[in-house]
Order: sequence, then structure tokens, then C-alpha cells
Amino acid sequence: MASEIKEAFLKCKLSPGMFPHEWAVEVKVGKDETIGAWVDKSTVKEVDAGENEGKLRVFVLREGEGGLVCYLPEGLFMGGTSFRADPHLVEYAQNDS
Repeated sequence: MASEIKEAFLKCKLSPGMFPHEWAVEVKVGKDETIGAWVDKSTVKEVDAGENEGKLRVFVLREGEGGLVCYLPEGLFMGGTSFRADPHLVEYAQNDS
């Protein structure tokens, strides 16, 4: 069964990146699981610099019993560009059309 790719956001912790245009992000994707990545600042919204938090844009490729399969174009610290996330942690983007 084919599904459409959906834009979504995950809450993240922010640290300064290696370059002025990027963040180092840490994202909770499960009960005791986090992922990390270097991302362009344009992929993070609702930045709260005082709390070092924001929302990272990802793309949900698939929804299933094992959770969501998400895609992060910039790639992860651990390698690869996709990861599983708990559906309860994902906020889908609003479609303004």
C-alpha cells in the first residue's frame, strides 16, 4: 500500500553547529532513544534560544505498526538519512492549501 510523504516536525534540543548557518540537534524518537545530526538552521522552526529548543523538519515516508519511518535529508551522526520515530512525538505540518 503506497502512502504519501508527509512533512512533519519533531521537538529537538539545539546546540551551535560548526558553522554559523547550522545547528547540532538532538531529537527524542522513542521512549529511551535519541538521534543527532548537523542541520541547516532553515530546517528548524520555533527556535527558543533561551531553552535551546526548536522543532526539526523531517519527512514521514511510512506509517506502520513499528512506528513511523522518517527521512532527514542532511543525514544523521550515526550515518544514514532515515530513522524510526514514535508517532506520538511527531507533529504533522499544516497544509495551507
